Amino acid sequence: MTEREAIIAVQMGDKSAFRVLVEAYKEKAYHLALFYLQNEADALDVAQEAFIKVYKYIRKLDPNRPFYPYLCSVVRNLAMDHLNRQARMDCVPLEVDIPVDDERYHRAIMVWEAMEKLDDTAREILFLRYFQGLSYEEMACVLNIPKGTVMSRLFYAKRKIKKLIEGGEKEDAG
Repeated sequence: MTEREAIIAVQMGDKSAFRVLVEAYKEKAYHLALFYLQNEADALDVAQEAFIKVYKYIRKLDPNRPFYPYLCSVVRNLAMDHLNRQARMDCVPLEVDIPVDDERYHRAIMVWEAMEKLDDTAREILFLRYFQGLSYEEMACVLNIPKGTVMSRLFYAKRKIKKLIEGGEKEDAG
């Protein structure tokens, strides 16, 4: 069953078809929530809450539009609401236990540490593009901004992170 078929089936009353969407996107929803919340338990709660909310409003969903950007918007909004409720606006470093002898993991840690030094806007746009694999159009939908703004933010975020990774932590004056 395709994503579109699943959405239509759920809209027609087939509750079991929703499992297709959950199975396809549960890990991505969790990782997106974890990016915002930096807490595994909270991320699980928000990801589950997102699917509940999507299910509740699925009749309003256009089955001809991609599902994942819509789910990302819901996860993002719920995560922001959660942060506001918890008054936890500061980003907590994510602890990652990985093998230290693998060069690829060293590079990943270096990138993640550089991302933690970026402002929230730059970090978010890089995460959505490179960790969630969203297109410019999908990011524009999730962030509710024009595609040109997405492209501009991504350009400047990539420039900032490149400087940080290369050791040039001095920011441009302008």
